[in-house]
Amino acid sequence: VMVIIFDIYNEKKFETMMQRINNIIMEHFGWTFGIMAVAALVLCCSVFFTEFGKVKIGGVSATPRLSFFSWCSLSLTTTCASGLLFWGMSEPIDYILYTPTDLTGIEPNTSASIKFAMETMYTHWTFLPYAIYTLPTIVFAFMYYNGKKSYDVTTFISPLFGRYRSRNLSTGLFNCLTLFCIC
Repeated sequence: VMVIIFDIYNEKKFETMMQRINNIIMEHFGWTFGIMAVAALVLCCSVFFTEFGKVKIGGVSATPRLSFFSWCSLSLTTTCASGLLFWGMSEPIDYILYTPTDLTGIEPNTSASIKFAMETMYTHWTFLPYAIYTLPTIVFAFMYYNGKKSYDVTTFISPLFGRYRSRNLSTGLFNCLTLFCIC
């Protein structure tokens, strides 16, 4: 609530502060995002090619709502629609015109900014983002359908707490905080 009030009260100062925090995170911890993306890809491949890949979401007797062809068509067309048709075109242009000079030291509208834009686009639109989206989806689907857990954000972390997880104020606050950060 205080963050929202601060944003309403002084939007320019809030924007400057958030940009500064983002720059600090990217400058000091940016490398971890790349490592985590590759780790997500390795974990997804591990799940797919090991015994975990044979576990049926929803239980042994569950039947899929969509055929494999329909599921692949739906997944690929939605990501192509949002990714290739919109972000695949606009993201490189945005990075060429508004290169994050504070972080990269690259000036906008230069050959270096074009190279940076293309490198960033290939990072954002290859197997890495699919792995980043797939890994939590697998955990959530397994915990919700097989583990019969609740349909909320704390379902992701329920394996860490085991049977000690209960519906209390801390899980509600965690759900609210996570949803606030996503928005």
